[in-house]
Amino acid sequence: MSDRLRKVQRIYDQDPDAYHRAMSTRFSDWLTGGRRCKVGETVRGLVLDVGFGTGLSIPHYPPDARVLGIDVSSKMLAVGRRFARERSRQADVVVMDAERLALADHVFDSVEFNLCLCTIRSYESPDRRHRQAERGGGSFH
Repeated sequence: MSDRLRKVQRIYDQDPDAYHRAMSTRFSDWLTGGRRCKVGETVRGLVLDVGFGTGLSIPHYPPDARVLGIDVSSKMLAVGRRFARERSRQADVVVMDAERLALADHVFDSVEFNLCLCTIRSYESPDRRHRQAERGGGSFH
């Protein structure tokens, strides 16, 4: 893991519950809620949620969506797993660097990013690799 990514990890590991509360306010929902809803309307099947964090996108996904959430922060993922469970939703979570996916090719029906591209150094690398993880005819958000 790069020093830059370790710094991102340290920041998000500090207080993921506080992050979750802050991103769950009406103001935050006003800023990002529309995007999350739009993505939720378009994903289907097996979803790769890159930058899953505390799972704030989960309520917007279709009930039958199966989600694999990846994030660099294990503490954010722990909050996300709990948040999904509280909403009776299933989400498998894995600590993983979005620039170095350790996933099989052509597995996911949908690949989505919410509020994480600013932490990914190269847009080309993840874009190409995430499209490779997606099944033919899948969606990419």
